Amino acid sequence: MDVAFSHNSTLAKSEPAWGSVAKGKLPHVAFARKGDPEKKSTWGFPHHWVQGGSNTDDNGCYTDGTLYLHRGGLRAAWSAANGGRSGKKAEPAVLAHLRTHMSAIKMSKAELLAIDPNIEATTSELLAGGFLTEADLQPDIEAWVSRVLAGPMGSVTDADIEEMLAEQTS
Repeated sequence: MDVAFSHNSTLAKSEPAWGSVAKGKLPHVAFARKGDPEKKSTWGFPHHWVQGGSNTDDNGCYTDGTLYLHRGGLRAAWSAANGGRSGKKAEPAVLAHLRTHMSAIKMSKAELLAIDPNIEATTSELLAGGFLTEADLQPDIEAWVSRVLAGPMGSVTDADIEEMLAEQTS
């Protein structure tokens, strides 16, 4: 059960290498394929990590710490969800979940295309199928403001504010 965790698109100031994340201890909320909440074997496409987790439940999943989105985990999950490991594409709800995170953290078009040259076609399919809305593709301004405010004092520039406003009006 994910009582201690709230799903989010928050990135930590620094993150461990994706390969060193204890994926077997991640809570249900850390996965794009939700499956049966009581059956870890049905969960798939992890893309979050827990900082400072120390206590676990009966399933061996963290019950404390801070849940963050993992940039490398998001890339790995997107690749796997598009058949990178199995050759089989995941269900649209999984792809939509991951694509929404990509927008929330403001991945650049170049970064998106580096992850998947077909991302624009996949996004169009998800929109047409009703799995995504245009609102899902808007950056998460609250998360952006939190990242900026977490930086050194005075790190917010006029250019930062203009960029945020331009994205909200376009």
